[in-house]
Amino acid sequence: MSDKAVIPFNGLYKVGEAARLVSWADGRPGAGALTRKELRGWVDSGVGRLRWAEVLGGKKRLTFRALISLRLIFRVRRMGVPPAAITEGALRLQQMLEVDWPFASEGVWRRAAPAFPCLSDLMAEWKHGREAMGFLELWLSENAGALEFNEFGVAYAWRPIKNVLIHEGVVRGKPCVLGSRTPVWVVHSLFEQGESIADIAYDYGFTEEKVKDAVAWGKRVASVPSESFFLWDESLSRKVAPEVSAATGRFIATVWDEWPGRDLSVNPLPDDAIIRHLGRKGGRLAFWITQDWSALGDFRELIDAHRISVLWLRGTGGRSLKSPEQLLLAGAVLDTVWRLAMDVDAPVYLRARFDPDEGDQPVLERLAGSLLEAPLRWVGVPLG
Repeated sequence: MSDKAVIPFNGLYKVGEAARLVSWADGRPGAGALTRKELRGWVDSGVGRLRWAEVLGGKKRLTFRALISLRLIFRVRRMGVPPAAITEGALRLQQMLEVDWPFASEGVWRRAAPAFPCLSDLMAEWKHGREAMGFLELWLSENAGALEFNEFGVAYAWRPIKNVLIHEGVVRGKPCVLGSRTPVWVVHSLFEQGESIADIAYDYGFTEEKVKDAVAWGKRVASVPSESFFLWDESLSRKVAPEVSAATGRFIATVWDEWPGRDLSVNPLPDDAIIRHLGRKGGRLAFWITQDWSALGDFRELIDAHRISVLWLRGTGGRSLKSPEQLLLAGAVLDTVWRLAMDVDAPVYLRARFDPDEGDQPVLERLAGSLLEAPLRWVGVPLG
């Protein structure tokens, strides 16, 4: 499909550029990232009313509104919603709202009536739709504030981080330093060439905070980081892992996948084997998801040496979790855990649990200091 009614140079993106922007904004630069092949397939088949903008020379590009629509489609698709269901939802919303880009509309992103109730009803028709809808609603509440909408209720600007703005009418929709027409890549390039944050800020009249944000975003979209790897061990329910994967859009391997020839009910895996296996997978971006506390006491040095991240899922008062609780708890904290490990550029050790004093809401805590310190000190981490 194509969209010929497009203003030249008004927020046009190449396939690879759009894929990187969407993947990085959603915290998926490695495993689970949007590929060029996947993106082309979606647009060619019109998933979610996506379509190409034809520009001079017959080249195919994506408009800003397609980019914002793609963010929502990518999130829902990673939850396991079939492409046909996404397209049907877009068509219904298009007819209801009378807009060309329903997934770039303010009503959907701000969860307003009648658009959002319609989307909720559509999701409920899908097998796992009700569970996925809860995660989608949380994601929209966290991300809608970064968008700006015009008088017709259609997105025209996006702030992926505090001091970086993507505006469809500014510098062809490229990420720029907030309040300027200076592309982020210019600032990032100067920094990579050895210019200091202070010198760049002085030369361009920016605050140092703006320069730091521009450099951080430039590193994100320019880098090709190691893939993340999540391993779900046998202390948790095997049947829940694929449900968490569908709900969060992250691929989660299980010990049953990684050791297919082993009867774990008869011959369970020792913790040190899991730790070494994860160490070979990618260090700080390898996450061990477990509810077994014994490794914390028995293998601290080995965990520290292999630089893996660990997420312990626990019930109230240290009790074991039931299957539905595992799904809710893991789904609520997984993105936060991944982003935290990326931000600190080091392994992280966290525990997630339900707190009855918080209305049985998930609570995430991070180990303050070294894993090898005693006694252990845990500090709260905000979800999102």
